[in-house]
Amino acid sequence: MQPDPRRVQRVLPLFIPSGGNARDGHWSDRNARIRSIRTAVCIVTRTMREPWMLPPAKLHVLMVRQAPRILDTDNLATALKPVRDGIADGLGLPSDRSERVFWQFHQEKNKAGSLLIAISPWVTRCFGCGHIKNDAAQWDIFDSEKQIGLCHDCSVNVLTTY
Repeated sequence: MQPDPRRVQRVLPLFIPSGGNARDGHWSDRNARIRSIRTAVCIVTRTMREPWMLPPAKLHVLMVRQAPRILDTDNLATALKPVRDGIADGLGLPSDRSERVFWQFHQEKNKAGSLLIAISPWVTRCFGCGHIKNDAAQWDIFDSEKQIGLCHDCSVNVLTTY
């Protein structure tokens, strides 16, 4: 399967500490750290904007935290919250709860801390044939959370096989 040629990605030399376990001392130190991450990500995201990202386009945003230590999933979500907010600000979204964006986050072990941001069109693939299907009428079975489905052609093949 070929990656989408419209995918835009940047790697920032930005270490994202664990949000839940960080001990910054005073609350203002923590706020300053979060504000600086959010602002840096917002500025970078603004440089990544392309015409195909304008509304009503749906977007898939991938955030990959690269750091020496792997976090558990709840700390990863907390650590990447200012990144998510910064991306939403940079894309001009009113909130990170927008229906236009499918958010996904991962992490990788890396000696030097960095952050990868990738934005691509939000497309759905049939897990039967792998083809991209954006028209709702083409789906017989669809899981909106996982963004996968079974198209009409593949579901007919499955039903006739069994």
